[in-house]
Amino acid sequence: MSDFIGTPQLEFMFRLIRRLYPAYDVVEEPGIDGHLKRATRTDMKRFPKIVCIPGILILLVTSCALAGPRGKAKIPPARRPYDGLPAGLTDHAAGRVDAYFDALWQRTSVTPAPVIDDATFLRRASLVLNGITPDADEVSSFLADDSDDKREFKVEQLLTRSRYADYWAFRFREWITQIRDVKGQSTNLVTLYYYGRQAMAENRSWAQIARDLLATDGDVSQHGWANFALYFDTEPNEVAEAASRMFLGTNLACAQCHDDPYVDEWTHETYWGMAAFFARSKIRMPSSTKDEYYDRFALESRPPSSVSTLPGGDASVDGDWGDVRAYVESEEGEVRIPGSMSEEVIMPTPLAGETMNDIDTREETRRVQFVAWIVDADNHLFARAAVNRVWLALTGFGFVDSYDGFSPRFRTRHEELLDELAREFIDHNHDLKWLMRTIVLSRVFQLEHGSGPEIGETWHAMPPRLLNGDQWLDSVVRATGEEERVYSLANEISQLLEQEHDDRVDGVVPWDPRSEQTDKSKVPRPSEPPDVRNAEQKRLEKLRQDYAGIGERVAQLRARARTPMSPTSEALMSMNGEVVAASIQRGATVGRIAELSTTLEQVEAGYLAVLGRHPEKEELQLLSDSAATDTMESVADLLWTLLQTTEFRTY
Repeated sequence: MSDFIGTPQLEFMFRLIRRLYPAYDVVEEPGIDGHLKRATRTDMKRFPKIVCIPGILILLVTSCALAGPRGKAKIPPARRPYDGLPAGLTDHAAGRVDAYFDALWQRTSVTPAPVIDDATFLRRASLVLNGITPDADEVSSFLADDSDDKREFKVEQLLTRSRYADYWAFRFREWITQIRDVKGQSTNLVTLYYYGRQAMAENRSWAQIARDLLATDGDVSQHGWANFALYFDTEPNEVAEAASRMFLGTNLACAQCHDDPYVDEWTHETYWGMAAFFARSKIRMPSSTKDEYYDRFALESRPPSSVSTLPGGDASVDGDWGDVRAYVESEEGEVRIPGSMSEEVIMPTPLAGETMNDIDTREETRRVQFVAWIVDADNHLFARAAVNRVWLALTGFGFVDSYDGFSPRFRTRHEELLDELAREFIDHNHDLKWLMRTIVLSRVFQLEHGSGPEIGETWHAMPPRLLNGDQWLDSVVRATGEEERVYSLANEISQLLEQEHDDRVDGVVPWDPRSEQTDKSKVPRPSEPPDVRNAEQKRLEKLRQDYAGIGERVAQLRARARTPMSPTSEALMSMNGEVVAASIQRGATVGRIAELSTTLEQVEAGYLAVLGRHPEKEELQLLSDSAATDTMESVADLLWTLLQTTEFRTY
């Protein structure tokens, strides 16, 4: 051990480990109440035992050189993420965003941070749009491209991959479940995810998504949108309050019991007037009117766009399954203010609008009329809330500090720009991809990291952000080659997976990974008697069960990775938990890197796989100068070390 003291290798390894906890603020995703969960200032003094001991041990193996012949090419998997989703409206307003901030920074004498390099841009854009880091081949290809418009072209690719739908379905579901901690009874979080994936895959407009969630009847076991109301117990005031937070960016909770003390327009009567739009919405179950129920909600074919292409397929989607029940509009139901001495019926009233006393004389239901008011082009709240929501999700910056933070009592940042983007969003038919393309291609998104409270006002640098649970898990699985291994298995059983996929799409069986259907092949049985069935067929069916099992394990790990933790617990999970260690052990990356010819190639490959960039000259030199001992172990520990760095854990 004394041979390492004072060496450049030791100094370098401690610098690498120190990247775990840099001395700047790290911002996480918006939390349960819509506000940023925390800004954590950390340094090495807080974690001497956690970091230093394993850091020294890692040094003993990662300073070794790596050698071997070149590895094999990747096998294209059967159900890998594909390109082919609709691109949306391909123009954007990034230029107008840049012009606004150029004028602001000049006016306020603020010097913006430099624009990030290509490797950093690719990683950041991939994480926010696809929820995963790019693989080494994609990084190399992007860096070798000398086209002037390659960033714009890459954003186009990312928005048309199935990974976009897979990832944003999780974010969409989280936007709903973050509104409150406790879900309503029998909410089907799996079909809610399926709906979100279908909506993102089809690029449904934000206005259409509002209509689906708020105004469309459905059976929650197959129509995921119906779970929105069920999550809030179908209580008229709870649903109206959630709709206001989700689509208007306003939190009316204070007015449930009394007039809002700060906002004159948000009165007690206003709150219950909003609730009255949902007074006639009810839950129906098949128990009492079974025939009628199944006539109305017959089993439907499942659209292909809702079938997940994550490793493990649908089984990798986490969440609770609910009972069979439907959310429907009835002909009766009114709202009265609880605790009031008056028995007066409260009629539907839009926020800060006129009471709709004639609403029940019209052809459309109350809910349909509510959504018509929400998405109307004259209702600036809807578009402004959407722009703020997406901007906050992609950058960590918000025009207000939370998804539901719009209020007359709080200042809105950069209101001129917000209003312009809201008008453009309306003109572009509430196209989410247009909005995302505008943000990601803007200069603000592409600035280097900075810290300090002033960047939250002038947006002249990007705050470092921790990967959320989905980004971290999927990026570990990809960097270690575990994703590649799972997709190779999928390629081997492609025929069985295609048949299972078709069965689910065609509505032959409602698919539930908890049921024993998971253990039965959907492929038609051969004509031979069971005792002479083809051995290869049995082997493939067993592999298909293994594939579904992998998906279920990924779902469990995904749920665990999302669990709120302290910085210490997060570090321990990354260092000592099963995700990183098992993925390194099972994945293909270690073996592929160990078979490369030279030490330089091996170090390059490790950095490309984990950090999505080439190593710096100092890093390359220090990791290349030592003699090799145990190649496979050295590669594994190099990957482990890089996966612990703050550079990997943030973007």
